[in-house]
Amino acid sequence: MRSLVIFLMLVNTASALTFNEVMYNPPGNDNDQEFVELHHAGWQNLSGYVIADQASNDTLLMVIYYPSNYSLVVEDGFDYSGINASIYTAGATIGNNLDNTGDALYIFDNNLTPLDYFSYNDSLANGNNRSLERFNGSWHESIADGGTPGRL
Repeated sequence: MRSLVIFLMLVNTASALTFNEVMYNPPGNDNDQEFVELHHAGWQNLSGYVIADQASNDTLLMVIYYPSNYSLVVEDGFDYSGINASIYTAGATIGNNLDNTGDALYIFDNNLTPLDYFSYNDSLANGNNRSLERFNGSWHESIADGGTPGRL
């Protein structure tokens, strides 16, 4: 079995915006099911920010404002009902779809300043209806089906 090779490198240590949860391979068809959760100190408008994977990038557009420290980046058609976070769309896919065997994610502000970076492989949360979640500074497989988008 491959060892877990997940790491988080804060590109800009002054940034208060970090990757917090990633659903990269939900069961069945990935379309409209993948999401990325970002954590930030206080409410922050991420419209115009750019999320990217290794192959493509997308400019975020706010869909719903919710007063919390979490924002969820989703694909068009994602069911975000009942999620307590601001919702941003990345378009039809996040990046070039989040690769099911491993990928890297980047978040940039409106000035294209890199704020955070995260990479993963397929050793955890791969097609089992679990997400990758950051807890106490390290990444783990969620214990909740569907992950915990917008929840602590």
